[in-house]
Amino acid sequence: MLISLIHKTHSCLSKLLLISITSIAVITSPAVFGVDEDLFAAAVAVDPETEQGQQIRLALDTVLIKLVGARNAVIDPRLSTLRSDPQAHLISFSYQEQLIPNGEFGERQTILNAQFNRRQILAELQRQGVDLWSLERPEILLWLAIEDDQRQRDMLAGDDRLHRFVLEQTARLRGLPLVLPVQDQTDYSLVDADAIWGGFYENAELASQRYATDRFVIAAASQRNQIWQVRWRLPDNESGLETFVSRGPDLPAALAEGMHLLADRIAADAMVASSSNVSQTVRVVLQNIQSPAQYAVATRVFKNMSQVREVTLLQAQADDIELMLALSAPRRWLLQAIRLSDELSVDSSAGDPSTAAVLRVNVARQ
Repeated sequence: MLISLIHKTHSCLSKLLLISITSIAVITSPAVFGVDEDLFAAAVAVDPETEQGQQIRLALDTVLIKLVGARNAVIDPRLSTLRSDPQAHLISFSYQEQLIPNGEFGERQTILNAQFNRRQILAELQRQGVDLWSLERPEILLWLAIEDDQRQRDMLAGDDRLHRFVLEQTARLRGLPLVLPVQDQTDYSLVDADAIWGGFYENAELASQRYATDRFVIAAASQRNQIWQVRWRLPDNESGLETFVSRGPDLPAALAEGMHLLADRIAADAMVASSSNVSQTVRVVLQNIQSPAQYAVATRVFKNMSQVREVTLLQAQADDIELMLALSAPRRWLLQAIRLSDELSVDSSAGDPSTAAVLRVNVARQ
């Protein structure tokens, strides 16, 4: 193996690997999280007549809600410093006209696109000790059955522009990756609206495999006494099945409320402490490392995880490299982040990863 040559032949390539490992390991960074920059961007509908400072504050509030994972986040007094001067954290902004599906011709809205400074915001949230929704967000697939006023049920159609827009827009505002089925013949052959209506999610679980998302949710919408109601079911390997209901005067409002409730629940289960007073650590062995590129990728992935505050190289021997990770969240959220990663995978052959003294991780070949 390549790393074993460090101890055997001291070849130039082995020295290069050792230098690469050392140089990456000694890089230190503040306790801020490497994340998708979209979480620090906002696209919000604004009134062109409103004062620009208020528009930018609305955009910043949208970003803070995405980060904290709760709709009422902006009432937290610890965010007052950030909210008092939103333009101080603004990188860029622009306006565009957006056509919202509504009726035959649609409805135009003015959209403010704003990008905020990631490091400034996360540093202030850390100083204030504000816990955050894990920045590694699971991708959610939604199967929605809708009952019309004739009590006929069908799946959310692929050309239902209004309701798909509402679902996707609300999920985007909350920072929740959402996928809607294309509803082609394959989907219709696998998923039956009556089964979704009855809460039977087994077929949806099978049909979800073609989309390769992290989780899926089923929902059933109907109207009773002029009020729309949507029943949501979120299957989970640990808790079994979580159910909740959203309501609204019309279906778009009920769907938007449901997406907010869904984001609230997923965020509540994946909170990450932003306080620097976190002492939990975990030893990780990177297995079968055969090139500097593999090691570089693994350390980059760990450093970019919001659950990891610091990565320290302990030793490199044979084809294994041992690291110490200082965590800002429970180990189970580190394991979830690894599962969501394309480059890393947990080796469970050595025992239960949630309790093992050493977490063994395989790295994809580069």
